[in-house]
Amino acid sequence: MGRIGVAYVDTPDGRAALDTAARLARRTTTPLQLITVVARGDAARPFLLGADAERAFLDTARETYEEALRRAAGTVPDLPVTWELRSGDVVETLAALNDVDVLFCGSRGYGPARRVLLGGVSARLLRRACRPVVVVPRA
Repeated sequence: MGRIGVAYVDTPDGRAALDTAARLARRTTTPLQLITVVARGDAARPFLLGADAERAFLDTARETYEEALRRAAGTVPDLPVTWELRSGDVVETLAALNDVDVLFCGSRGYGPARRVLLGGVSARLLRRACRPVVVVPRA
């Protein structure tokens, strides 16, 4: 393996994915890459909120995500860890990753009814990914 990817968001399921990926990385002496995708603003929001408010919101989100990635990388000091923040459609961006050999992501465990209403990132990612994906179940 060259690199283990983790689709990371600072939530219980994101931390579970990182913990599971870190265990594999330790066993295989493989570096980790943490990736967070900031969704691009939707076209209706700037109209409703104004472009400046939208830009301020996205800047704040990026800063928050960068800090979360730094903290997450610090939780595995015994491993080589890189992290990056990307922007775009979350599923499409993660599905197109070609610089990791396997991608770990968490599952919020919505169940069938809530998944229909809210959408399931992991299910869509599994269908589109060009690399193997490990979905870590909700604890």
